[in-house]
Amino acid sequence: MGRYFRERPSKLLGLRDETVAMAIDVAATYVLSLNDRELAKIAQLEAAQLMWGGASQEKPEKAWVTVEEW
Repeated sequence: MGRYFRERPSKLLGLRDETVAMAIDVAATYVLSLNDRELAKIAQLEAAQLMWGGASQEKPEKAWVTVEEW
């Protein structure tokens, strides 16, 4: 958490009640850990896309549908 805030969020907010400060710090840590997990999943998906879809450097062909009106 220090890499994001340099200090605890409760200290940045100036909270004096230790119970509330601890709850804020735990909640901030939890949200940041969820964010880190989601970023890791995105990185894995992008790597897989590059490996399978971007290896040929070809753009996918578009399917055209012709509609005739009478």
